[in-house]
Amino acid sequence: MELFALQAAAKLSIGNRVQPLKFKEVLANGALEKDLEDLIVAQPSLLNWSDPGAAEYAELLIISRQPRTLTRKRADLFAISDAGELVVIEIKRDADDEKGRREGMEFQAIRYAAASRKMTASAIIDMFADHLKSLDVHAGKTAERDIVYREHAISNLCEHLADEDQDLTESDLQELLDPKAKQKIYLVAAGYEADVLSACAWLRQHDIEIACFQLRPYRVGDQLLLERDRLIPPPQLDDFLVEMRPSSDGATIGGGASVERRKADKASAIKWDDEPDNQQVVSSWKEVLLEATTKALRLGLAVERLPMPHAGNGTKLRSPAEIQPGLCIECHASAELIRDWISKMFQRLGKNKAYLRVETRSGSVFELPEVSGTTVDA
Repeated sequence: MELFALQAAAKLSIGNRVQPLKFKEVLANGALEKDLEDLIVAQPSLLNWSDPGAAEYAELLIISRQPRTLTRKRADLFAISDAGELVVIEIKRDADDEKGRREGMEFQAIRYAAASRKMTASAIIDMFADHLKSLDVHAGKTAERDIVYREHAISNLCEHLADEDQDLTESDLQELLDPKAKQKIYLVAAGYEADVLSACAWLRQHDIEIACFQLRPYRVGDQLLLERDRLIPPPQLDDFLVEMRPSSDGATIGGGASVERRKADKASAIKWDDEPDNQQVVSSWKEVLLEATTKALRLGLAVERLPMPHAGNGTKLRSPAEIQPGLCIECHASAELIRDWISKMFQRLGKNKAYLRVETRSGSVFELPEVSGTTVDA
């Protein structure tokens, strides 16, 4: 990317090219790699792989700074992606910093990734717990406090990895966190030597998940600006071609070919066909499920015909919610499964399509049941 001064008087004209700064020129005492670390830890969304548009949403959860690998080497940052991948992040300020090093940053990162591939989910949780403890200046050294930080680590990881209305547990993390199967390498610098980019391009051609992010500062007048770019993998033509595909409500939605895992679209409001003037605000698909199940039971659906797992006291349910005294239903489900359960309930009551309309935060509308009503036992 290049920036130019734009002059607008009687006509438009181009002034001088705005030259990028070096990070060491930005801060009064000279910016260090640690300052870039601080920036990424505070704003991990700068390294969003697919940039989902919501600036506050980060695909990465930073779990450690300067982690020591099994070979006693120190990486810059470890993170967990929202797909459960262990992400090794290696940071250099500028291309000049690379010239005096014996080993290229890409090979450093590969060594760290190789050394961390034997980590277990429990080791990742413990590493994250140590990181959370390091952030707390008042942290004690008691065993009880260590348990608290580990519980916080588990809770944060479960929240980061869960889809809409999922309630994950530590046992789920044992399956989701597997560095042997899922790893990525992110390099971050203001500039790269040509041979580093060449090596990374070659690695990607051989199915190694490595990316090169460029963060460069500029000064325009009295304002400092930060350029963010992903040099490798570069944008492909398919990224700019909008693919139209049907959504579950029959509308069409677009998506680039390189789009990765996204969080499910949360429900925001519901409206019943027999209460057209009463729109109810909700905050999740789980809340929609609770409202729909309560209504279905009120309309006469027998408890034994509920499509989701249920029990009198919630025993053996993963995430139980009490619908009425002596009846709990399972709420651990994806948005898609919740819609299926709701459709089955109202089909069994003979309700027609769109008896319940659910609007999401993106503006999509789901009409449930999704087919014409008929009493079914499916």
